[in-house]
Amino acid sequence: MSFLATLGRVYEDYAEGSRRQFTGVAGKLVPGFAILYSLYHLYVFIIGVGKLNVFQHRATHLLWLLAFSFIVYGPAVRKTRVGVWDWIPAILSIAIWVYMMFNLERITLWLSLIDEPPLLDLIFGGLLILLVLEGVRRVSRMPLVIVTVIFLLYMFWGNLLGGIWWHSGMTYDVVVDVLFLSPQGMWGSLMNISATYIILFVLFGQLLLHLGGAAFFVDLADAVAGRARGGPAKVAVVGSGLFGTISGSQIANVATSGSFTIPMMKRVGFRPQFAGAVELSASMGGMFMPPVMASTVFLMSDISGIPYVEIIVAAFIPACLYFFTVFWQVHMESVKMGIVSPTEGRRTAWNVLKEDGHFILPLVVIVWVLLEGYTPIRAALVAIATLLVVTAVRKKGRKDFVKNVLKGLETGATTSIIVALPIAAGAIMVTAISATGLGGKFGSMVMLFSGGYLFPALVIAMIASLVLGAPLSVAATYILTAIMIVPVTVSLGVPPLAAHLFAVYFAVIAPMSPPAGPAMFLAGGLAGANPMIVGLIGMRLAIGAFVLPFMFVFNTGLLMEGSVVEILFSVAVAALALFALAAGFEGWISKTTAAWERVLLVAGGFTMIFPGTITFTAGAAAVIVAIVGHFVRVKVVQAASEPSAP
Repeated sequence: MSFLATLGRVYEDYAEGSRRQFTGVAGKLVPGFAILYSLYHLYVFIIGVGKLNVFQHRATHLLWLLAFSFIVYGPAVRKTRVGVWDWIPAILSIAIWVYMMFNLERITLWLSLIDEPPLLDLIFGGLLILLVLEGVRRVSRMPLVIVTVIFLLYMFWGNLLGGIWWHSGMTYDVVVDVLFLSPQGMWGSLMNISATYIILFVLFGQLLLHLGGAAFFVDLADAVAGRARGGPAKVAVVGSGLFGTISGSQIANVATSGSFTIPMMKRVGFRPQFAGAVELSASMGGMFMPPVMASTVFLMSDISGIPYVEIIVAAFIPACLYFFTVFWQVHMESVKMGIVSPTEGRRTAWNVLKEDGHFILPLVVIVWVLLEGYTPIRAALVAIATLLVVTAVRKKGRKDFVKNVLKGLETGATTSIIVALPIAAGAIMVTAISATGLGGKFGSMVMLFSGGYLFPALVIAMIASLVLGAPLSVAATYILTAIMIVPVTVSLGVPPLAAHLFAVYFAVIAPMSPPAGPAMFLAGGLAGANPMIVGLIGMRLAIGAFVLPFMFVFNTGLLMEGSVVEILFSVAVAALALFALAAGFEGWISKTTAAWERVLLVAGGFTMIFPGTITFTAGAAAVIVAIVGHFVRVKVVQAASEPSAP
């Protein structure tokens, strides 16, 4: 075996860790720790609010989860048993926590870049950075580690670079100071979001899942759309959208709802690659839909300073338009393939709601509490309490109630691992950007290449998000683009809300995009299809996600800004443009479209992205000509094919 082949084999083995399955004594101890970890967070927000030091809570949140991650995830794909290389980093993580608790007052009052760190601070600070990198490698694969290390190296040796990228460089003492001891480093606002909003909404989503909420969403979607042509695919679109409102994870969406919907789609005749692509695009759309929005909504609120309620209200119309686009393409494919869904044995929506409609109440409670002006923390706590009460009072819900609640608390902690550790890596990158001035340097480059024009700057932002986000998590991608690119678009006149939502959309798209999107590989595996083909078809179905960000940047009526008439007109224009693009890419309206019809549909749809009377008129005219011409052509062909009367 050649050296390169051996190196490739080693990389494949160690590019990520392996999620372990525990049995016996470990099968009780590991879930027990996870349950206690979740209960700790509930205690903090129910009883202990204000009693914990900020550093104390954030350090407990990260370091105990970091230690737990080394037990749950092995160091390599084939390392499935807990060994010495798991216990050592786990114990070191707890040792750092103990050290911080003994030095809590001093660290809390630390004056960054003024006080001189003692030797133990330098040792434990360096250990923390290394442990976070190792934890991220096990959970999120090597690419995120590589990107984070590049930012760390830039902190140390940026003075070796020339031109715009030069900075004076930092010593090891300064790097540890700003990352480990500074309130703006590892323990800053990003970790606060992870330790408060995100952990609570992850717990809510997992409790809802294990108490029967995910099955309810799929059943409701099946009752609403299952009888329609191509019903299982439409069930995937609706069900994944409903489940995605609370799950906050694209991979969780694909794994949970895809295990039901993909086999159903294949059974009625959809191609495996199309079935996987439908689930992929629908699960991605769940991350655009309020109130959770892949947890990036909390990061967005913190970084932008825009209130949470304002964000979820603005995000609602674009999310609905996205699902409108996916739904139409699924319908067109169903008609094209002649797929008819079986109708027998399906429950009505009313029957589903009568039996399990109580699962909607916690979502209503979240929106109501937020609109009353309370914090997302209060909304999540009230929603969890509501979920537990409405489930426990029903006979069906009381069956295995305690077991399901404990399972929800357990998976809430294990799911938090895949969210919190990438955020810790993001905190390292954000600290590097702010400490070195990299954000301003990158912004200057964007301005240079875009010539100071908005549309080229948006295209650069899109490309940067997709390139960065393919190997990174949604949270890490959004953090980077929000810090380095969003300020440029805001300086060019884009409202902050639209600019940050633009970044969120492309951060969400990236994990499904070929060639490296992890959600694409999961959907391909569930469908038994080539992941690359699944990803390419998924991108076609998700055309709305590529177009909508440009639409709401140029037309903020889609974000519910302006009069009612302006908002309705904006929605109508967007719907027409998206329908045209869906029909053009699918090649179908009522029958297969002619080449010139597809050209007019796609050209007209893209033209209507841009604001202005001329662009709207030209785009709408092209779309109308294509649609009318299509129906005339189809009618002529049908008339010519009918036998003439004797």
